[in-house]
Amino acid sequence: MAPLRSLPLQALALGALCLLGCRQWVAPPAPEVMRQQPAPPARTEVSLSFEGGRIEHFRALPLLEANGLSATFRVPREVLGTPDHMTRLQLGLVEESGHRVVQAPVPAPCAAEPLPGTTQVVLDGTTPLGALAGAVTRAEARGGGQVEVVLCGLEEGQGFETLAHFLGWLAPRAQSGTHVQLSRR
Repeated sequence: MAPLRSLPLQALALGALCLLGCRQWVAPPAPEVMRQQPAPPARTEVSLSFEGGRIEHFRALPLLEANGLSATFRVPREVLGTPDHMTRLQLGLVEESGHRVVQAPVPAPCAAEPLPGTTQVVLDGTTPLGALAGAVTRAEARGGGQVEVVLCGLEEGQGFETLAHFLGWLAPRAQSGTHVQLSRR
């Protein structure tokens, strides 16, 4: 049989084949079309970690809940119920509120070695808001990354005020690809 050379005859032959039960073949997209599709947005992951089981960490729960955020609370077993620290009941309330509780056998330094590739910022009573927000915005500008905010001694006053402003600033950033997660350590 001679090859079909005219376009109308090729279309007629293809139509006849489709009527006989053949599926229509669709060409895959050209490589340049596939390259033009936008990449998924980069993700910046922020973890909040309260270290030491101090009573002021328990007092920060309303700030977390008001902003819909979760945190990890690391508490040495030996400090539970001692002056200036949470009781077992308070620690249970933290866990019931949906936060992660990690009980350590011994106290650890407030800012342990960060995980590789993680930026760590320690919030105490003297940390400026710009240092916290700056760590997050730098990770976002790099196209994503991990930021761990470690909360140690959080005195009434400036420490709580800084934390409140930071959490209020952080919560709506989920729309731009920034996600608050529980600490992986």
